[in-house]
Amino acid sequence: MARLASGEVTSVFTVPTHIHQILALPADQLARRSGFRLNGIVVNAAPFAQTLRRKAVEFFGDGIIHECYGCTEVGIATALAPELVADKVGSVGPAIRGTEIAVRREDRSAADPDEIGDVWVKSPTLFNGYCRNETATDEALDGPWLLTGDMGAMDQDGFLSIMDRRKDMVISGGINIYPREIEEVLLRHDSVAEAAVVGVPDEKWGECLAAVIVPRPGKTATPDEIIAYCRQHLGGYKVPRNITFAHELLRNPAGKVMKRTIREQLSNV
Repeated sequence: MARLASGEVTSVFTVPTHIHQILALPADQLARRSGFRLNGIVVNAAPFAQTLRRKAVEFFGDGIIHECYGCTEVGIATALAPELVADKVGSVGPAIRGTEIAVRREDRSAADPDEIGDVWVKSPTLFNGYCRNETATDEALDGPWLLTGDMGAMDQDGFLSIMDRRKDMVISGGINIYPREIEEVLLRHDSVAEAAVVGVPDEKWGECLAAVIVPRPGKTATPDEIIAYCRQHLGGYKVPRNITFAHELLRNPAGKVMKRTIREQLSNV
């Protein structure tokens, strides 16, 4: 924060976790933004919740936040310019120059516009393969195309929206549920600072939804209040059955939420 306030930094490449941490600073530190000289903030590496994006725009200013999508195997694949955010809410943008994006069904046929499927990327920066893991490489590659492991949809203009990681998708009663949608709703609640939704084993439904919530400082809510709020904004099958409160979400060194570990912990409760 001190470096930003010094005016020495004009561009930042960051992840949503950093944005969240900055906005959670005490008011006296946030007041130092008068010294900011930022003209570009690139956000990448993890889902950028719309609630957090709006707060970031309010704090840093309009017209400087760029959202990108990509992965280690190819680097950046899409980019959404600030001036397009209002018209393409929830999108991560179109493919960058030299890169192609495709959304395919499970049989690898092309999905229709706005149909959810697997996201594939073709890029000149595509990796050669996973070190000493030919099986994983064969599963990920189809010629020059990479199976990213993400589920998404592309509109008729070629703008991609990411729904969730395929491995994080919850199947409850035979219905596919994307936790990111539920997390977006939870983050709009006045008492919720952060949220992670996972699927846990359920004898009747196969899986049911469970949420871990980090409360906002000075705010409180009960599990019943959170569930009631979700019922107002989601279909019944998308409402979490279990709510757990925590001081923070488990993250890896890159700042990504460790959903697999969270899922394992909640499954053993």
